[in-house]
Amino acid sequence: KPGIHGLWSSWCSRWDYLYVLWWFSARLALVRVEGTPFLNMVLRLAGSRIGRDVLLCHGATQIVDPDMLHFADRSTVACHFQAHSFEDRVLKLDHVRIGVDANAGENAVVFYGAEIGDGATLEAGSVLMKRGTVAAGTVACGVPVQGRLSGCRRRVRRPIPPCGSSNRSRSRRSRPRPRRAPQGDGANPNGRVQSCDRASLGSPR
Repeated sequence: KPGIHGLWSSWCSRWDYLYVLWWFSARLALVRVEGTPFLNMVLRLAGSRIGRDVLLCHGATQIVDPDMLHFADRSTVACHFQAHSFEDRVLKLDHVRIGVDANAGENAVVFYGAEIGDGATLEAGSVLMKRGTVAAGTVACGVPVQGRLSGCRRRVRRPIPPCGSSNRSRSRRSRPRPRRAPQGDGANPNGRVQSCDRASLGSPR
């Protein structure tokens, strides 16, 4: 259950025993069924609430708090979870929830108390801090994800118009054409004609 427990309490000692037991026994056995529906079945027996058509990608066997995880229907989970934390010699635990049709990107980290809304996406490599929230239908990214409604904009490449299109012809017509300077002995690059005396220039060597 979610809660706050002292480091030297009996509750924390029992949790630490189960943590070591899961890490060195169950996790090694679950690696063989990683990427198959059997992993979902085993995690359900361990206390995880996993909906239908949930895809657990590589790294799902690193879960150490299975009873703190909630994955809704048709969600894709490829991130790492940190459903507990030790802060100032205090153990803190809380639920982690991923909504319907939500996506948790690869190598992203989700801390305890965080929630990814329905249809939301947490980009790969992002960090969702404790009790953070990704609003439904949004795309969030960052290290860490800032704010409650943070999102990252994706660059959209505009298609290049074909040759001879109206847009390109208009842009060419709208550009002013530079004036060409008259050619001659007195012409300079600035387009102004200057008069000069050849005698003042000196005789060529």
